[in-house]
Amino acid sequence: MRPTVLDQFIAQGETIAVERNRRAIAEIMPARRSMTVRQVLADLRLMLKPPEAKAWLDDCRQGFDDALRDPWN
Repeated sequence: MRPTVLDQFIAQGETIAVERNRRAIAEIMPARRSMTVRQVLADLRLMLKPPEAKAWLDDCRQGFDDALRDPWN
């Protein structure tokens, strides 16, 4: 099967300029890749030492508790 232009675009991840009469009218670029919270936290474990990870988590939780709140009240 022959790769299509879009397949090549995805693989290379480059921005493509669209021109009309030698004037740039648009750009096509790869979509931003999204990450889940789980993926982000998994990456943080690789980057942070355990004490740093605990300090980061404690900072994130500061000002929050486990109480349920009604967002409509």
